[in-house]
Amino acid sequence: MQVASNKISGSQIELSVEIPGEVWEKLLNEKYEYYRQNVRVDGFRRGKVSLGMVKKLYGGSIEAEALDEMVKEHYSEALEQAKIDPVAPGDVKDVDFGAGKPFTFKVIVEVMPELEIEGWDNLQTYLEEVTVEAGDVEAGMNMLREERAVISDWEDAIDHRSVVTTDVQETDRVGVPVLTHNWKDIAVEIGKNAFGPELDEQLLGRKAGEQVIVSFKTQADEKNEPKEVWYRFDIKEVKHKELPEMDDAFAQSIGENYQTIDDLRKGIEGVITQQSNSRSYVKMLNRLVQNLIENNRIDVPPSMLENYLEKLLENAKRDGEKINEDEFRKRYEPSAVRNLKWYILRKRLIEKNNLQAAQEEVDTVIEQAIGESGADVETMREYFKEEKNREKVIDDIEERKTLDFIRSQANISRRPVMYRDFLANNQ
Repeated sequence: MQVASNKISGSQIELSVEIPGEVWEKLLNEKYEYYRQNVRVDGFRRGKVSLGMVKKLYGGSIEAEALDEMVKEHYSEALEQAKIDPVAPGDVKDVDFGAGKPFTFKVIVEVMPELEIEGWDNLQTYLEEVTVEAGDVEAGMNMLREERAVISDWEDAIDHRSVVTTDVQETDRVGVPVLTHNWKDIAVEIGKNAFGPELDEQLLGRKAGEQVIVSFKTQADEKNEPKEVWYRFDIKEVKHKELPEMDDAFAQSIGENYQTIDDLRKGIEGVITQQSNSRSYVKMLNRLVQNLIENNRIDVPPSMLENYLEKLLENAKRDGEKINEDEFRKRYEPSAVRNLKWYILRKRLIEKNNLQAAQEEVDTVIEQAIGESGADVETMREYFKEEKNREKVIDDIEERKTLDFIRSQANISRRPVMYRDFLANNQ
C-alpha cells in the first residue's frame, strides 16, 4: 500500500491511498463466494446458487459492503503508516477502482495543528493582593446573623423587622387590574425588597388583610421618558424577624473554634482574605492563559469545535432545558473556541516541556481522593480502574503542572486592592 500526505491547512491533511487492484479483487470475490454459499434463493438449495445469479440479485449490495470494509481497513493502516493521530473520523472521497487498475481513495483528516508556541517565556500580568477592612468583616458578621434569624408569627402592625407575604396586581391609574400582570405569594422584607422605599412607606403600620396601591416611576417608555405604573398589594401574612445578639454566645453557635465575638471576627477576616486571594490567583492564571492564546495563532479543527458544542448541547438537553440549537451554538461558540485553543496550547506545552503526569503522581492523587472520599475503599479503587476516570485525574494533574509552569515563566507584578473594590469588579 502506498500512502502520500499533503498538508491542506494547519489542522487538515489529505491522504492519498493506493492499494494493489488484486487486493480489492480478492476481497470482492471472497464476499461473492460467502453469499453464494449462504444466500437463500427460491428454487435453489443453499450453496448451489450460481455466482452469476448472486451478482445479478445482490451484486450492488455485496460490492457496497466490500467497499466499506476495504476503505475502513486501509484507512486505519494509512494513518499508522503516515504516523497521523486524527482528532475526528476522516472524510473519504474520490474512491476509484476497476479491472486492471489499483484501488485508490483520498481522505481529509483533521489533526491537532502544529504549533510553535510564541511568548510563553515572556508573559506579563498582575496579581491583586486583597486588603480586608473592618467594615467588610462586619458585613460578614451581619450575613451570619441574617442566616440565623428567627422568623415568627406576628399579629401586630408591620414594622421595620417584618417579612410580608403579599399578592401583587398591576392596575391602571384608577385601580382597574391589568390582566395577566399578577403574582401570588411574593415575600417582601421591609428595608430589603426589590420595590424600594416607596413600598416600605406604604406597608409600615398596615396589617394582614389590608391592601395598598403604590405608584412607581419606570424608564420603560419607548421614548425613554419616565412612565408611572401602579401595583396593588394584598397583604396576606405578616411575620417578624429577630436577629441574634452579636455576643460570645452567638460566636460559639457558629463553631467550636470561636469562643468570643472577637474570635469570630478574626475568623471571618481570615476566610474573606483567603477566599478573595484565591479568586485573585485564579484570575491571574486566567489572564496568563488568555495572553498566551492571544500571542499565538491557533487553528481549531472544525470537527473538534462541532464535537465540543454537541456535547454541551447534549448536557443541556439532559438537564431538561428547552433549547434553540442554533442560538445555543452561537452563544457558546466563543467560549468553546477559547477552551479548545487552550487545550491545544496546553498539549503542546506539555510535550515541549515534559510536563506529563508521572505514574507516581497519578497514584498519589488517587490514593488521596480515596482517603478523603469516605466511601468504600474497594469501590473507589474499582472506580479509578476505569480509563475515563484515570484520564480525568491525569488531565487535572497536567492542567495544574502547565499552569504552574507558565506562572513560573511570567513576570507578575503586585497590585494592592481593597476588598470592596475587588468584590465590585468581580460580580
